[in-house]
Amino acid sequence: RFSPWLSLAAPHLCSDDPRASSVAPYAVLHLFVDRAHGLPAADLNGLSDPYVTAQINDMDLDVRTSTQNNTLAPRWSEHFELKVYRPESILTLFVHDEDFGHEDTVGFAGSLVGLSDDLLGILDISL
Repeated sequence: RFSPWLSLAAPHLCSDDPRASSVAPYAVLHLFVDRAHGLPAADLNGLSDPYVTAQINDMDLDVRTSTQNNTLAPRWSEHFELKVYRPESILTLFVHDEDFGHEDTVGFAGSLVGLSDDLLGILDISL
């Protein structure tokens, strides 16, 4: 059961991680990632391979759209259901260009030579 008093008085006990929280979610957010336009080119061919990831209150979520190859105006039309554990949370959406993976996958040297996925844009939304 959600406790507004607990979330305000002791927010550290209301983790945004559902595996670590014994408190019911404050709300369930239905996120629909539809499309983007005007993205910057990140690849040598003048296009990008964009995908979207998300965080709530700086905590990574299990949200990743499919990669749309060779486009600056992707259409995903994908739906996600997110549990929100605190009022006044911040949802952050990241648009990346897919290359060979994140720095933890390609290593520090790989990121220096441009093998890691590029960040194309960020959007913060107050919930």
